[in-house]
Amino acid sequence: MVNTGNTVSSYPGAYSITIVKNPTAQEILASGKTRESLTHTEKKILKKEFYKQLKIYASAIITGDKETSGKAWKIALAIIAMVGLIYLLAALACSLSCSGSDAAAIIVGTLGLTGIIFGFVLLMKRIRRGPKKINEDKDG
Repeated sequence: MVNTGNTVSSYPGAYSITIVKNPTAQEILASGKTRESLTHTEKKILKKEFYKQLKIYASAIITGDKETSGKAWKIALAIIAMVGLIYLLAALACSLSCSGSDAAAIIVGTLGLTGIIFGFVLLMKRIRRGPKKINEDKDG
């Protein structure tokens, strides 16, 4: 097996079978790429995931499944918020870079993107787990 990026080949010879393995939406979002650096395939995958979550939300609303509909709209909203925060961070880093503070732009961009990704991962875990359960049995 030869792994070259997104393409996995069984043999590098002339008569080889090539299987293209596209990343999942979760992997793309975790990579922290900006919209400009995403490939066409990655944009299509994110768009499909967004519409999939929208479809799940709509079907859950119709069937009356409140838990699934709540998770679906929260995930869709989190994706929109993350993309918006990345745009704001890119604008801030660009502004710093254009004013002559290249080192500050790199630091702000790197730390900001790390924070956005970390927050997004925590938010996704929290949404998937559901609301916190409160124990009222505690004696205080």
